[in-house]
Amino acid sequence: MITVTEPIIWGDEHVPVNTGLLETVVRAFPGERVRFWGEAGHIALIRALIDPKDGARVEFRETRLPPRDAGFKARLKQDSGFVGRLLEEAAGSHLILASSCPSLIAALKVRGLRTSVRSVHIVLHGNLTVLWSWRSRNPLTRLTDLRTAMGLPSRLPVRYFVMEPAIRGELLATLPRLNPLDVRLLPHPVSSVEASLEGRGDLETPVRIGFMGAASAEKGFGSFLDIARRAAGPKTEFHAVGRLGADMAGEDLDVLATKPLAAGKVGRADYVERLAEMHYVCMPYGAEHYRYSPSGVLADALALARPILAFDLPIFRDLFDRFGDIGHLCRNAEEMAELIRSGLWNRVRYRDQVETMREARAPRLADRLKDDLRMALGS
Repeated sequence: MITVTEPIIWGDEHVPVNTGLLETVVRAFPGERVRFWGEAGHIALIRALIDPKDGARVEFRETRLPPRDAGFKARLKQDSGFVGRLLEEAAGSHLILASSCPSLIAALKVRGLRTSVRSVHIVLHGNLTVLWSWRSRNPLTRLTDLRTAMGLPSRLPVRYFVMEPAIRGELLATLPRLNPLDVRLLPHPVSSVEASLEGRGDLETPVRIGFMGAASAEKGFGSFLDIARRAAGPKTEFHAVGRLGADMAGEDLDVLATKPLAAGKVGRADYVERLAEMHYVCMPYGAEHYRYSPSGVLADALALARPILAFDLPIFRDLFDRFGDIGHLCRNAEEMAELIRSGLWNRVRYRDQVETMREARAPRLADRLKDDLRMALGS
């Protein structure tokens, strides 16, 4: 039996990517039992989104997780017990962790001294950014961080999935002791159900440009507002669909046709419906975070074949290099604002961009991704 777990996330976070991952596992191994362990609310949302045929193949099991903000010491005992049960269950097969933290990785390597699991694969998300941020000089603190956990030797084959090619290179350069064969690419999965919805296929006026997700300074919302103030007009609307970050409180949002929520969350169905109404998804992200982190919003844009307006970062540049014209890359907010004011009116080019986004999406859907996963787990 292949065991998959979401050992950290509660509720609606990571639901689309974990749904796509489960669809991929089920289709990659049609003769194997597949079991998924997760928090009750997270499981309920995956059940609602997953392709019904794939969902019928998954044995869902609820478990209680440590608090979302629990640190290494608070998690270690519970993680060790949970990992032990997972390793017993996956004996003779594979264990996949849909996310991770230092205590989980350390527990795996310790408990894995005695196990018959063939391999463990860990999906790496935005937590990778801590590898390139400030690190404590306190040796006791360093013992509990991600860099130490990933560097621990292991009898158990522990391998890592990164979701964008550029991130793999950065990770291997930063942790040169990692075996390159143990760092594998699994393109960010997308939900097959959401991919069937798509969005606008033709460019109309007003052109609708959307900033999706958390409207925080870290995610580039300040740059988005700057662009909107320079480029909004009768033929161009700017929309923010998500929650306003605390670090952006007090900003003047009058230029936006849709304003982010001051409190609460946008439900997934509402989020997808609004995304489908956008012509372009704007991602003016900074290199500090997204040089080393996959983007859920990029995966959402691919799922619904929405062309992108983005700053020139490796995760975006790679898609342009491999697939062609999926939107527009810009160096800064000034260049993007000028582009929007003068260059988004070619309807033929826009239809081509939508089609190219569909081509870029295809390798992230379960029917294509299953071959990559089968090869990764088989070697």
